[in-house]
Parts: sequence; C-alpha cells; structure tokens
Amino acid sequence: FMSATVSENFMTKTLDLDPAATKFIKLEPTFPKENKEVVFLDPLSLNFTSLKDPATVKKLRKHVLKVVKHHIEKGERGIILTPSFKLTLEIVDEIKKVSGYRLFEHRQGEKLEHVLAAFKEYKGLAILISPSMYEGVDLPGDLSRFQVLVKAPFPSLGDKRMKFILDRHPDLYNTITIMKMVQGAGRSVRSADDFAVTYVLDLNGKRVF
Repeated sequence: FMSATVSENFMTKTLDLDPAATKFIKLEPTFPKENKEVVFLDPLSLNFTSLKDPATVKKLRKHVLKVVKHHIEKGERGIILTPSFKLTLEIVDEIKKVSGYRLFEHRQGEKLEHVLAAFKEYKGLAILISPSMYEGVDLPGDLSRFQVLVKAPFPSLGDKRMKFILDRHPDLYNTITIMKMVQGAGRSVRSADDFAVTYVLDLNGKRVF
C-alpha cells in the first residue's frame, strides 16, 4: 500500500496484519511544514448537542466571519469546510455581511463539481463553502490561500462500522479523524512551494490533533 495519509496503527488493525511481519516505511515530508500553518482560532467545543445551542452557533458564525474579513482585506481567496448543509446556511448568512468578494455556495442536491468549476473559473476574490470538500479538490496557488475547518470531521456513529471502531479501538477513531483533517488541510497546498493557512474552530479538533 502507498498513501500520504495512513498510519502503521491504522493499517495493521483495520487489515488485521501481523505487526511482526509488516514493514512500515515513512519518508521525510517533501512539503515544508512552514507552508501549511494550522491555527486553532478561539476553538469552541462542538458536537451534536452544542450545535443545537443558538449561542454556540452565533459564536461560530462570528469566528468564520473574522477569518473571511481578514483574508478578503489581504486580497486572498479561500474555502470553508462545514459539517453539514444546515450549518453551511448559518455561515453563509453571516459572511454575506462582508462585501468585495463572490461567494460560491454548494447547496444541497447540487453537484460539488459544478460549483467547484465555477469557483476555479472566476478570476476575482472568492470563497467556496461546502460540506463535501475534504477529498478530491485541487486548488493550487492563488486559487485558495486559506481554508476553515469549521468542525472536526469525526466519522458518523450512525455508521455501524465506525461505532464498532469507536467502542473497541477509540485510538483508531481519532486517527481516522486526524487523517481527514490532514486531507482537508491539503486542498490548498498542492506543491512544495505552495502555501495556505488552515483554521480549526473546534476544540475537539485541537484535542485529537
């Protein structure tokens, strides 16, 4: 197997490999870590229950707005990765208060590829927001200089396999979350000389990281 986002523990446990007969080779990173800054910006404790609290959602909206205003003033484009279409609507409602850029919103029932293509083709200041961008999105150079991970992408416990993993291997459950965070942070850093900053707004994201 060859991948940029696997761990020895994850592979041996999920594939039931014998650690004594398994060789794990990890190469030195080719992308400078200085180009992939991660900022835990006033993180809130976010979960299914806390996100039902209007006060928590209000604070979260303000944190995203702060990031957007900062980068729009710098003339930089970026993306916002949300956990759901419902929270996407909340954030869109807040960041519309900032002018001077075009917002590309991935709406429920719409294919991400169409919104993504429009975002890439647009030459001015822009922000793309979606709950479906952790993988398969390529935004090199000035297409995106920042990304906001609104909530740590813990796998849904509605998935029986994930519930099994959490109950018996909680360390693996956290590893899966970290791998997805790393993938999300890589959407805007696509080469050794590319750079972007990632904002994590969830205290649970900071904890597992």
